[in-house]
Amino acid sequence: MNVPIRCMQCDEAPCVKACVAQALYKDEKTGAVLLESDRCILCKACVIACPFGCISLRSRYGALQISLCDLCSGQPECIGMCRSGAISYEDEKNINRKKRELTFSRMIECAKPGS
Repeated sequence: MNVPIRCMQCDEAPCVKACVAQALYKDEKTGAVLLESDRCILCKACVIACPFGCISLRSRYGALQISLCDLCSGQPECIGMCRSGAISYEDEKNINRKKRELTFSRMIECAKPGS
């Protein structure tokens, strides 16, 4: 069973701060934590620092590599693979706006006589 473990894109990313080789950085455009793999020394400091367990050490093509979700350059493939539509990729501002709208509509429903 494949389960996406996506990076939480922390504002003050502990993994980026822990990276002694400065191989991890935040993309200014997307906010995604990205890995410059040729700089990585496989010290695993980022694996230990991630509070959500989103970074791991994996074997790929016979070599060990740090593995983390990079949001597929803004087009996460897990969204297309999710049959139920439970996964979406939205701007944080849109998410907060939708939550406010939902809360407001619920308040209106509760305020109606007979509710």
